[in-house]
Amino acid sequence: MAFRTRAWELMLEGRLGLGIIGVIVGLRLLGLFQFLELLTLDRLQQLSFSEPTDPHITLIGIDEAYLKHSDTAFLQYTDLAKLLETILVYQPTVVGVDMVIDDLSGTEKSRLLKLFEENEHLLTVEKVRPPMIAPLEGLSEEVVENQVGFNDFSLDDDGNVRRMFLGWTPIGSLSFRKSLALLLAERYLYEHRGLELENGIRDPDAMRFGDVEIPRLDPNAGGYFKQSSVYGIQTLINFRSGLISGGNISQPFKILKASDVVKSSFSKEDISQKIVILGLLDPSNVIKFGSAVPLRLIYNKDRLTGLELQAHAASQITSAVINGSPLIWFLSTPLEYAFIVVFGIAGISIKKAATSTLNGLLCLVAVGFLLILTSYWSLTLGGLWLPAAPALLALVINGVAYVAVAQSENRWQVLVQERDIALAALKLERQKTIEHAFDTIHNGPLQTLANLLRLIRDNQISTEKVGDELKRLNQEIRDIGESLKQDAISDDNLYIKVGNSRLDLSIPLHELFYEIYRETLERPFPGFQMLKIQARSLEPIEPENLTIECKRKLCRFFEETLCNVGRHAIGATRLTVTGKTIEKSYCLRIVDNGSGLQSPKVSRGRGTKIACELEAVLKGKFIRKNNYPRGVFCEFRWVVS
Repeated sequence: MAFRTRAWELMLEGRLGLGIIGVIVGLRLLGLFQFLELLTLDRLQQLSFSEPTDPHITLIGIDEAYLKHSDTAFLQYTDLAKLLETILVYQPTVVGVDMVIDDLSGTEKSRLLKLFEENEHLLTVEKVRPPMIAPLEGLSEEVVENQVGFNDFSLDDDGNVRRMFLGWTPIGSLSFRKSLALLLAERYLYEHRGLELENGIRDPDAMRFGDVEIPRLDPNAGGYFKQSSVYGIQTLINFRSGLISGGNISQPFKILKASDVVKSSFSKEDISQKIVILGLLDPSNVIKFGSAVPLRLIYNKDRLTGLELQAHAASQITSAVINGSPLIWFLSTPLEYAFIVVFGIAGISIKKAATSTLNGLLCLVAVGFLLILTSYWSLTLGGLWLPAAPALLALVINGVAYVAVAQSENRWQVLVQERDIALAALKLERQKTIEHAFDTIHNGPLQTLANLLRLIRDNQISTEKVGDELKRLNQEIRDIGESLKQDAISDDNLYIKVGNSRLDLSIPLHELFYEIYRETLERPFPGFQMLKIQARSLEPIEPENLTIECKRKLCRFFEETLCNVGRHAIGATRLTVTGKTIEKSYCLRIVDNGSGLQSPKVSRGRGTKIACELEAVLKGKFIRKNNYPRGVFCEFRWVVS
């Protein structure tokens, strides 16, 4: 029976964890993790290893200095032809001109067309996605077929570039077109490695050079979900990072300026037997790259020119074939979800090691670190893009949930004890709240009501005045309601309602006494009507042993005593309030010259009750007696040190 019960408990616990895994899997199937997974891919690539400058690729940028002699803002056909002739002298393996006809101007282009016709390793570009731009006019069909590649890149939903085209059959065309980056890599690898472009083995629709098969993206590959912009043959770009050496960051590619090339201000080895890509260096001609670009690559820039982007696309293919650098690939869909489930179950299993909350959380952190490290090394060393984000989420949620479950039984007794203590504290707090509310009502509306009843009984108030007093009473009651609401939502309860003011109990005690004195004497009590002399002197005091609750009771005692003067000291002309330190005690004294006590026996009013409570708490002494020759003498003295 016990075994059955335990098995049932384990099943219930497993159902919770499997349910969480099921929710995460379902959310990923709906594509809700796409942004998070792409962001994770970016962050992992930012931590990639440093790489030296690519020795196979050189970029030549058309700079402003080279364009100065032109009559227009565009490069002339003849100037481009001269520049290409200069470059071809140094015998590059292949030259790619990443400039569409919209970047060129002039009427004489026969010299340029002749260069393309005579040099099969001279490539140019077109745009096959809207807005489409045709290749250079006048090229033969053979040149268009073999030496023209498209330079389009596809953007992700966040506007970043993470993918490159390898090839595509444009809509309305029967001809399969290759990208410029693929053509550059294809010519270079054929010349230097004797490798031709072939269909893939694992994926017949993919492309390969020798044993290196370029992973082909589909709309649901990796972290993508029904990505409509994934069509044709595309692959992820493994951006090349620079090399950090001695605190300096080298560029991933050698970059020459066209103005330096025509002056031969460069080394022959920079061009000879290399891939040369020619394009604009105009800062306005830039493409937003994904945050996947390694931090060491960007040199404090947040954008790359199209020229640089073409270089990264071609470089990853040549580097993969020549140097064995990884291309980014991904698991099949079942294996990706198996990866998520495994780490989700690992989160459930942490319960077994959770001998304490700290121990369980340390285990969770260790497994989470292992997951991140596995994802990082898989991507950096092998190019494998794992679903780290949903797996980590399944691990963390299950881990936290089951660590909590594991500790619930151990904490039960503690919680029971804490509950009993909390109930006792709640009862005490409720009692204090009732007392605070009663004190506020007693020293506010009840005092006003008592004063009004006395005036009506003695026929000393008109009907109009009665109405005014009732309005005052109504407002005081409403103010108390608002004050109690504020106290209810306040965590610290550091305020006390006196008259029309809400005083902060954290300020010094003598300042509180001054405020209470001012507020109370403004009330229309008969004992205050004939006062001619009001003497007050309150020395500063703020002893360490005086709690907020004690300060509240002292304030209530002081207010109640002043209210008693106002209600009972009829005919008083003098009121003296003093507070001073005598030896090691503080003495608060209120003396009037009113009608005095009617009975020698001290009544047990609210003020007397508060004074008695303070006597017990502060080890104080309360005195109230008739003053000589008339009036009342009231004093409360307590030890302050």
